[in-house]
Amino acid sequence: MATPIPSNQARFSAEELRMALGTPVPELAVCGVSTDSRSVRAGQLFVALRGERFDGHEHAAQAVAKGAVAVVAEAALPTLGVPVLRVPDTLSALGSLALAHRRRWGGRVVAIGGSAGKTTTTRTCAALAELVAPGAVGWQPGNLNNRVGVPSVLLALEPEARLAIVEVGTNQRGEIAELMRICEADAALLTLVELEHTEGLADLDGVEAEEGELLRALPRRALALANADDERAARQLRRSAASRRVSYGHTASADYRIVSRAVLGAQGAELCVRRSAGELRLRTPLLGRAGALATTAALALVEALGAASLPEPSLQERLDQAALNEPGRLSPHPLPGGGLLLDDSYNSNPASALASVEAAAELARARGSRLVLVLGEMRELGRLAEPEHRRVGELVAESGAQVLIGVGGHARAFVDAAERAGLAAHFSELAAEAAPSVQQALRPGDVVLVKASRGVKTDQIVQRLLDGTTA
Repeated sequence: MATPIPSNQARFSAEELRMALGTPVPELAVCGVSTDSRSVRAGQLFVALRGERFDGHEHAAQAVAKGAVAVVAEAALPTLGVPVLRVPDTLSALGSLALAHRRRWGGRVVAIGGSAGKTTTTRTCAALAELVAPGAVGWQPGNLNNRVGVPSVLLALEPEARLAIVEVGTNQRGEIAELMRICEADAALLTLVELEHTEGLADLDGVEAEEGELLRALPRRALALANADDERAARQLRRSAASRRVSYGHTASADYRIVSRAVLGAQGAELCVRRSAGELRLRTPLLGRAGALATTAALALVEALGAASLPEPSLQERLDQAALNEPGRLSPHPLPGGGLLLDDSYNSNPASALASVEAAAELARARGSRLVLVLGEMRELGRLAEPEHRRVGELVAESGAQVLIGVGGHARAFVDAAERAGLAAHFSELAAEAAPSVQQALRPGDVVLVKASRGVKTDQIVQRLLDGTTA
């Protein structure tokens, strides 16, 4: 399920609208900007966006009926009884409104991006950022990271917030540059550069060029952070014009180095992080190496933002109290018979799939449990889909899993690799068809990982397991 767009009360006068949109605006004032005709509130401005499967222009009358006092549109519309503000591109207009609001808001913005781990890193950073700006951190859960989501996050910033944590994503060239223009970020953090959305980004060099914009767009006065374990991310950090550059990871050269990680089962891990202020020990509820990196990235960010050498009790309290796990993001759930479900059904690409399998295998070994993998197709890989599914499948076959179930399209490559390695394996084209096979494969005490691109709908399998529904 997609993340809901947050509502806002961003106020604009007629003059502010003219400046932001570059179009004539009659005397009016709006209180809030909406892109969803179903949830428009009285006094808001409705922006009619176009998409592959929708056209907001067709719902402008509905928005006005709900109280919209003006409509931003690309095309002429039937008489609505409210001003229609004509612009060449409503998506760009939404970004311009967000930029105008961000500038008058005037706080600091941190942009977080990367091929994998950015949503987990974003919410971890938001949790620890309370130590820098208590009660004044603006952020939104989920992954509102595209050209609709990012402006919506910025427009939702309230005057009392002084620090915003914003996730920035991409699936085509130029998207990150545009989002960074809208954010005018004071800091940016790059988690990883790996294959993702190659349908629009072509290849790994294309991904690096696009993700690298996150750090290249920063002004000299800014702060840049990146994962030192990933050579491409580290290279982009070195190329950033930011005057302050901070690295994190396991490598010896990292400014924030993870020197040890002790697995605590489904409760996460105990970390020892070495930085210039000395060594710090803390527990993270996040699983696997990726969870340790997200935690360390958040630590590096908040200390660089001005919380220098945070006390361990304060850090631990924020990590313990924060609701870091959310559905579909490697979230652990107990199963009957002592088993454990790892729900990672929200999204998948090669890097995140391998990281999740590694974390699940590590957890299964710590528990002395069998490992059952339910891996769905990784989408939006374009011409690299077949070779990448085959490569990931070969690596997954070496994970130590006892059972592998592939779901949808290219996931058949996972099954082929598993069968060649002697694993019990099964393929289903649809998630609903795969659910009985998963239930039949499970034994008491098993660790089961469910991982796929969202469109594969493996959340249906997760729900069946959590409900205890029988085949």
